[in-house]
Amino acid sequence: MHRILGSAAGLACVLAVSLGCSGSHHSTPVTGAFAGVAYDGTKNVACVWSGVTRTDLTAPGSAAASSPVAVSGGTTYVAGAYSNGSRQIPCTWAGATRTDLPGGVTATDSAYGLAVAVAGGTVYTAGYYMDSTSGTSTAVPCYWNGTTQVTLPCPGTYGAALGIAVVGSTVYTVGFYDNGSTSIGCMWTGTTRTDLAGSGVPGCIATCLAVDGGTIYIGGMAGNGVTDVPCYWTGTTLTLLPYGATNWGEVCAIAVANGNLYTGGDYYDGTKSVACCWTGTTRTDLRGDGTHDAYVFAVDVSSGTPNWGGAYYDGNTNHACAWLGGSKTDLPGIGSNDSMILDGWWMVD
Repeated sequence: MHRILGSAAGLACVLAVSLGCSGSHHSTPVTGAFAGVAYDGTKNVACVWSGVTRTDLTAPGSAAASSPVAVSGGTTYVAGAYSNGSRQIPCTWAGATRTDLPGGVTATDSAYGLAVAVAGGTVYTAGYYMDSTSGTSTAVPCYWNGTTQVTLPCPGTYGAALGIAVVGSTVYTVGFYDNGSTSIGCMWTGTTRTDLAGSGVPGCIATCLAVDGGTIYIGGMAGNGVTDVPCYWTGTTLTLLPYGATNWGEVCAIAVANGNLYTGGDYYDGTKSVACCWTGTTRTDLRGDGTHDAYVFAVDVSSGTPNWGGAYYDGNTNHACAWLGGSKTDLPGIGSNDSMILDGWWMVD
């Protein structure tokens, strides 16, 4: 998978540094909450959009936050990371309050918070940390229970946990690892790993998850022997989604509301990435500027109707945006600079 969003090299490497789906682009007020990044002309600023209101999150250096957000007791929680000048520090924000998390193994090893869940008053964060103690830098999937780092076992030298949910006392995380020849999508129940169907050529990534009525739904992409296909898993049962192209596609957001399974993502049509969403297996394309790349990175169903969060490129600038009820709304950045809603897979990829 190769994502390119216009001039957003600056943002694509931010830390290395019923009404569900419709394609109309008339303005409708959005109500969802999404996390991401806005460039202020000097550095990347982590931020949260609630509706069309942007709130910047404090950090000592360049920073970014990742969707989806979690809301508990009226407080919005997000995961992310910031630069301290020598490495990336994983963190969470509860409202405006930042909590730094244990990071990479050495003083120069980075770590990243990529997704967050709140249960029983405890914040759980999915992500990964770097370990260079062997002389080779290794990306290790993990989650944090509060501020306690828990390593998720996998073979290979590169992996990440991209989504997290907590049911009762059980922590579920999803993500991937590289087995040396391809990416393997997987789910961890606690620290027990289960590889997912569709792991093969060219690769498989589990990017997000939702839990409804005791059933776990996982979004991502699966290899069909030729290319990456957008998909979801019900438990471990794979469903490939139609995407109107022979090139690659992916699911980056998933949710269940009113008995419907919603997934959102993008596919490449041969000239650009096309933002889209699916209700079940029915796809609807979502409009960017009609010419350049557009992506769905997140979904908010707190209103009962999916608000899709993402970004598009207009040939000069990247714009954070949201789609609701068939309408696209640009979300405010900082001045005329780039801004994007982000997901964990973007921050890794």
